[in-house]
Amino acid sequence: MADEAKTKTRVKDPVCGKDVDPETAEYSANYKGKVYYFDSAECKSTFNEDPDQYAT
Repeated sequence: MADEAKTKTRVKDPVCGKDVDPETAEYSANYKGKVYYFDSAECKSTFNEDPDQYAT
């Protein structure tokens, strides 16, 4: 059961709002001590241009 719960953990891409699995996400960024995950290189690039707009 623990493995099943682990695979269902999802986070929101802060740019586009899509669900992302942090275990398999190809794109991520560290900002002010927090890791943000993205579903595409475009979302990561948009975040990096103005992270304060998207960071929570």
